[in-house]
Amino acid sequence: MPSTAVSNKRSFRRATRTPRATSTWVRKNILMDQKKLDAVRRILKAPTETEAVNAALDEIAFRHGLVNGVRALRRAGGLTDLFDER
Repeated sequence: MPSTAVSNKRSFRRATRTPRATSTWVRKNILMDQKKLDAVRRILKAPTETEAVNAALDEIAFRHGLVNGVRALRRAGGLTDLFDER
C-alpha cells in the first residue's frame, strides 16, 4: 500500500505580496504600549491597528509641516506673534 502522506503532501508557501517599484510599505516588528495603541485607534476611528499607526504617523508629519509653514510665514513678516508684544 503506497504512503498517502507523501503523495498528498502539498508545498505550502507563505503568501507574500510582491512589492511594487513605487511601494514604500515595509514590515516592522515593534514593541508598543497596547493601551496607547487602543486609544489612538479609538480616537482616529481606525478599523485596524496598522491603520491606526499609519494615521498617527500621518498626523505627526502633517503637524510638522504645519509648524514649519507657520514659522516660514512669521519669518516672511506675514504673521505677528502676539506673545512677543507683551
